[in-house]
Amino acid sequence: MSASPPPRYGRRFLVRALLAVAALAFLLVAASQFRSPRLDRDWDDDVAVLADVSIASDGTHFTIRNARAWRYASAGPITRDTFAATYRFADLSGMAFYEQPLDRAGLIAHTFVVFEFAGDYAEPLLGVSVETRRERGEKYSLLRGALRGFELTYTWATATDLVERRVKYLGYRLRQYPVRQAVADQRRYLERFLRDTIALASEPRWYNTITSNCTNVIIAAANDVAPGFVPFDISFVLTGLAPRYLAERGILDGDKVVPVTAENFASVVARR
Repeated sequence: MSASPPPRYGRRFLVRALLAVAALAFLLVAASQFRSPRLDRDWDDDVAVLADVSIASDGTHFTIRNARAWRYASAGPITRDTFAATYRFADLSGMAFYEQPLDRAGLIAHTFVVFEFAGDYAEPLLGVSVETRRERGEKYSLLRGALRGFELTYTWATATDLVERRVKYLGYRLRQYPVRQAVADQRRYLERFLRDTIALASEPRWYNTITSNCTNVIIAAANDVAPGFVPFDISFVLTGLAPRYLAERGILDGDKVVPVTAENFASVVARR
């Protein structure tokens, strides 16, 4: 009976390989710490123009300029308009949370929020999406997002823009959840996002897949308004789990979730 062949790789080799991988990872993380976020890169078209926000000194209203109002077909953008508008904080009447699932397992998703205003507004549904500010031709990567590979940006746009872009052009299905938070808190929450946008216009920051992603930035704003309102959960990182967690805590109305597709998005983003 012949002896079995020796293993191809010994334990010492595997230990060295693991140490080499760990060393490479450490060097990548260390190197990323020396990079500084910037405002003057060759940005991709959809994140090239930052919204310009100003808040009235008496705190009653705000003005937003260069908010995106693009329209899309399956092949891409068909118009690239922006708009300017002034909104009264007292007219804020509600808020919706959107989920864009990104994997079959339901662990990763993009999320954004839309604020609704009562009154005579040309654009009564104003959305904000926390995103990576990618350079021209760059693709999103979870790893790069954790290693200072992308600046952070707040994309202010019409609800039609944010939704149609995803369901028509990018081919995703969305879910819309009503937010149960008191309107008074939603107003303070809106103001937090506006002030962050003003700050980012002069002080760029890094996006981070783990600590400053589309979902945990939203949750951090909620906790600033009401400390401890949303206790830490793994869904802050595994963002596809966030809607269920927020619904369990009564923050989202899970019984009124609306699936959003290319066929029904126009009725979903119509003013309620």
